[in-house]
Amino acid sequence: MQSSQLHDSLIHLQSWSSPDKNSNWAHEPLDEKAIHALLCAATLRSLGDYPQAKNLLQEHILCHDRQLFKGPLKEDWVAPSAHYEMAVLCWLESHGHEKDGGGDSGDDGEGRKEKLRECGEWLEKAAKWESFELDSRYVHSLVYSLFSDQHASRSCGRRGMTVLMIHSLIGSD
Repeated sequence: MQSSQLHDSLIHLQSWSSPDKNSNWAHEPLDEKAIHALLCAATLRSLGDYPQAKNLLQEHILCHDRQLFKGPLKEDWVAPSAHYEMAVLCWLESHGHEKDGGGDSGDDGEGRKEKLRECGEWLEKAAKWESFELDSRYVHSLVYSLFSDQHASRSCGRRGMTVLMIHSLIGSD
C-alpha cells in the first residue's frame, strides 16, 4: 500500500474511536477496542512508526490479562495477534527498517541481538498460546519462523526465529 493510502486508513481507524463519529465507542467491549488498537498498530508499522505501534499494543492489549479476551462472543484472536505483531516490530527494529533510518542498520551489534531475542520471546508467546479463533492461520507462519532463520540462530545464540515469515506477513518492498 502507498503511504497516502495508509494515512487514509489511519484516519478512518481513528474516526472509529472518535466520540463525535461513533457515539457507541465508550460502550464497546475491551476486545473491540483491542481490535482497533491492533489495526492502528499494524497501519503505523507499515508507515514505519514502530514506537507508536508498540505503544498502542502495550497500552491497549498487552497490559490486560489474557482471560479478559476469552469467552462467548469475545474476539480471542486479538491478544495472540498482538504478541505476533510485537515480534514483527522487534524484527524490523533489529534490521534498521524504521522510517527515520534509526535502528541498528542491520549490523550484528548487541542491540540487534537483543531485538532478535525479544522477537523470539514474542513469537514463542504467540506460538504457545492456547487455541483461539484463526489460530490455524498463524500456525504455518509461527512454525516457519521458529524453524527457518538460521542466520538469526547464529547471531543470537538460540533457535532461529523470524525472517521469511515476517517478510511474508509484511511484504517486501
